[in-house]
Amino acid sequence: MHVLLVEGDPAIAEPLERGLKRYGHTVDRVATGRAAPWSRR
Repeated sequence: MHVLLVEGDPAIAEPLERGLKRYGHTVDRVATGRAAPWSRR
């Protein structure tokens, strides 16, 4: 599964990203909703 992780706090985002990857997910991480792919349309 491909996951978009939007979280501005690295203390939360980094372990969450590692955990998701450990379980086989592909993770794209951005710090803000504005940086998320859907905001570029």
